[in-house]
Amino acid sequence: MQTLLSSEQMRMADEFTIAEQKIASVDLMERAAEAFIRAFIPYEPNCQTRISVFCGKGNNGGDGLAIARLLYYRGYPNLQVFIADFSAKESNDFTENYKRLLETGVEIKHLTEAEQALHLQTDVVIDAMLGSGLNQPLSGKFLSLVALMNALGKRTYSVDVPTGFFADGATPLTYDGIQAYLTISFQRPKPNFFFPESAKATERFEVVDIGLDEAFIERQQGEFQLITVDDIKTLLKPRKSFSHKGTYGHALLIAGDTNTMGAAI
Repeated sequence: MQTLLSSEQMRMADEFTIAEQKIASVDLMERAAEAFIRAFIPYEPNCQTRISVFCGKGNNGGDGLAIARLLYYRGYPNLQVFIADFSAKESNDFTENYKRLLETGVEIKHLTEAEQALHLQTDVVIDAMLGSGLNQPLSGKFLSLVALMNALGKRTYSVDVPTGFFADGATPLTYDGIQAYLTISFQRPKPNFFFPESAKATERFEVVDIGLDEAFIERQQGEFQLITVDDIKTLLKPRKSFSHKGTYGHALLIAGDTNTMGAAI
């Protein structure tokens, strides 16, 4: 089984991997961006597709900048990057990837108001604004920008977590975040992806390996464990002709009320 991590535990896994593998955090971000585009390109193989990448100014935004640069180098010329410039604060890795993206000549637009994204012409949206660190509902300019992005009605791919969705913990009763076609999540699916509230945030998700230290991850005390195909394979025993069903062990199914136990039966 795989241990599912909280956002804080995933941050610790990042830090441990950086220290253990003696790499810079921006190099781990590059690895994540590479993993993202390997999953993304099969969905959007047409290099002439118009792609708009929306970035915050934290590490999720840094991922988005790196993704835009790598797509450009993979032969996707119709790129534009929108930076939600709603505060002065930015992460170091965002700053470094911003400098690298400038060298490509990819169009970069700074949004100081959500309305500056009105009338956008694009085929695909990549959402890299807030990521997994969100711990309160969207408000203000981010809420307005997300509403505009959803109103575009275009295929939207979220980086790690749809902006506005809580990766773990209790989810708000109402959801006003990004409505993604696909979320490409790093190393582990987020615990809340397995609850029905996620249906409003993303139609589906895929998980890509970014090389975090698996031994460290599995040492964490997670609230949830994910059963994998390999786990099930170890439980299945080859059947021999005319053998008795009792030879192969027993299973316990705990059903609900007698009126609602149809699926278990």
